[in-house]
Amino acid sequence: MPDPRDHEPRPNVYPFGPARDGGGIATRAATAILAAVAAVFLLFLAVSLALTIIAFAKGSAGAGIALGSVVALGAVWGWRHG
Repeated sequence: MPDPRDHEPRPNVYPFGPARDGGGIATRAATAILAAVAAVFLLFLAVSLALTIIAFAKGSAGAGIALGSVVALGAVWGWRHG
């Protein structure tokens, strides 16, 4: 016979505190750090894309290198968030 307590909600146990109240100070700090890292990454990606567009518009020899860096950044982004 199944345990009647199986339908009861299990406690939210996470290393940095319960998820219901937003976690502890370490969770908030880690979230802030990750947000900052993501913002810097997106800024770098935007600059790389802009430089790629400029390089293609000018027809310079660095266009392939610039395009390669954007593709590599996109691959890393997809691997980390895919």
